[in-house]
Amino acid sequence: MTVVGEEAKEWTRVDAPLDERLIIGLLYLCSALFFLVLQFSVIFIIITYKDFRGHLCYRIMLFISIADSIQLVVHSYGGIICILNNSLSFFVEKAAGGLANSILMATMPICLVLSLNRLLVFLPAKLDDAREERLFNWLIALSLLHGLPFFIIYLTPHSTIAFRYYTWDYVTIYDKPTWTWVGTSTAILPLPYITLTFLVYLAIFGVLILQRRKITTTKPKVTPTVCPTPTTTMYQHNTNLIRNQKNEQIPANVIPIEWSTYKPPQPPTTKNMPPSTHPIQHLIQHERRLLFQALVQFGVEFSLCLIWFYQMIGAPLPEGVVFNAFINWYWIFYNGFRPLVYLAMNKTVRKRLLALWLNQPQATLVDFGKLQRGAAPQGIRATPRLFSQNKQTQNYASGRMS
Repeated sequence: MTVVGEEAKEWTRVDAPLDERLIIGLLYLCSALFFLVLQFSVIFIIITYKDFRGHLCYRIMLFISIADSIQLVVHSYGGIICILNNSLSFFVEKAAGGLANSILMATMPICLVLSLNRLLVFLPAKLDDAREERLFNWLIALSLLHGLPFFIIYLTPHSTIAFRYYTWDYVTIYDKPTWTWVGTSTAILPLPYITLTFLVYLAIFGVLILQRRKITTTKPKVTPTVCPTPTTTMYQHNTNLIRNQKNEQIPANVIPIEWSTYKPPQPPTTKNMPPSTHPIQHLIQHERRLLFQALVQFGVEFSLCLIWFYQMIGAPLPEGVVFNAFINWYWIFYNGFRPLVYLAMNKTVRKRLLALWLNQPQATLVDFGKLQRGAAPQGIRATPRLFSQNKQTQNYASGRMS
């Protein structure tokens, strides 16, 4: 939606009361600052911890958090404009609005890259680590360059995004002709990325269903292991064996033995196998949590872009101060809700964020960034002790610990 006429000259609205501007402006400013603290904390722990830096998925999340943080800074500036009812500098306002919208255009393909990374994790490995990392680095770079042409266009007089009527929107101020196709393209262009992202997640769910069906239909063959352990009998103290030896005329040089009741530990079977080691090897719990996080992010992204698309085509939507303020705040929420998802569903991130906020020593967990695809599920949640070279291994053939 492009703001024209007298509304294009006002930052909030004509004759807006002070209490209205204070409430909406403080809502924008406080929400943006709160989410900025969360985003900066996530960026800090991803950069600080080596296992996060080495994990490709978290590196993609790092770029998304940086993009969200830049947009939150612009929204903080929008809250100040709303309170003061003045942008102080039109060029700064124009550049800030163009920067926020162009970075938003770059965030959409990065979220698609994140979904492709999740899909590649669940599929059998076809690329080595070096090629996979090189591929996703190029995809991230192309995603970031995706928003650069829009930012250059927003700096020209032919397209302007400014803070008007309590939200960042396209305005017509200059005497030169306005390129209306820019606003149309920014409303339509995210839809292919959202659709492709949705299809990738459908493919991931299809892979999960096929793998679960394969696991439930194939039963592992269990071969029983018998490990008798003969022990020498205390012959001179066993009166029953002495009596039997005399009656059965057992030679004196034969030492009677008896079988002990010791039962060696049996190898794991489908009955005595712990629930955590059920054969769904490569569907690690950690990876499934990341998949669920990405799905939640996709839902919020889709709903926000759907509202903007309906505005562009002129669909019947509510109008007025409340709805405009809600749309702009929802954009702020979209830029800041991801750390809340990490805190709720990622135990590793939660521990490290709490250690950062409470000024505690760094929480050192297993370096899952170096785990190979197809690793055992318990490898993610194990302590470093389980990865020790001196770990005892059980020899089922002899019933001993080696």
